[in-house]
Amino acid sequence: MAFGGTFSSFSNSLLPATPENVQLAADWLTLVPAAGATCALSGLLAAIDLAEGSTAFPVLIFTAEGPPNCPGPSETIAGVAAANGGPVPIYPVVLSSDTSTNSFMQVLAQVSQFVIGSTPFLRGDVNGDAVINIADPIFILQAGFGLSCDPFCRDAGDGNGDGIFEPISDAVTVLGTLFVANYPPLPAPYPQCGLETFPNTLTCFTSTCP
Repeated sequence: MAFGGTFSSFSNSLLPATPENVQLAADWLTLVPAAGATCALSGLLAAIDLAEGSTAFPVLIFTAEGPPNCPGPSETIAGVAAANGGPVPIYPVVLSSDTSTNSFMQVLAQVSQFVIGSTPFLRGDVNGDAVINIADPIFILQAGFGLSCDPFCRDAGDGNGDGIFEPISDAVTVLGTLFVANYPPLPAPYPQCGLETFPNTLTCFTSTCP
């Protein structure tokens, strides 16, 4: 979906991210003219409506090079907050060094991302093999420092349960639970699968839990 003075949509329904669909979407995006004012709200509302109709875990990636001006930032934030009852997580990508753009994006993320996930997971099983062992803290370190792909369940990689996927502290916590006598167990959900118990910005798209 692209927005400006008006917005247009690549598809009226969510599509699987097959190589063919990704290429079609990229080709479509290159044909969208870079013109018109920054009118984010109508496009965001349409995207939220589309995402809420998904049976999977929907995520919006919002990319902008400036704050909206029709309506302005405060009206856009209020409109998204009112419409996004789920809420659908919105991950902003800033294409500008303008401080007003960054401020708008940060507020947009705050009103949209803090959710309690609906995917059961096992804390510590970050590589998704249904076993917590030395491979998991290694995966946390590799993913945290960009040496491997991001985990499909970042909640599971949050070893200390502080709501932040941070490679060193989370890997150390999992290592301590595995190998240090009398070390505190990982926070719930552990040692059985379960749901996150407090809102945070982490996502869990899939896991081996039933």
